[in-house]
Amino acid sequence: MITSDKGKGVFANKDIKKGELIFPLHFDFIKTRDRANDMSIQIDEDAFLDSKVMVIDNFTNHSCDPNAKIDFWKLAFFAV
Repeated sequence: MITSDKGKGVFANKDIKKGELIFPLHFDFIKTRDRANDMSIQIDEDAFLDSKVMVIDNFTNHSCDPNAKIDFWKLAFFAV
């Protein structure tokens, strides 16, 4: 979905239960800031995740009131 004030984002079309898998992550690990882009996920000071292809995780956004989290051990988004 594209919003007028926030840009592109992902919205669920059904209820998702706490702890439920939303989707797996598809990414490449990038170690340097200069190789990251605006769709990269920063996971440490100079460590980023970036996908080579356009997939749903490119459109998940930061929220001050999150309803999902990344589980880096399982490499997936889960509902909180």
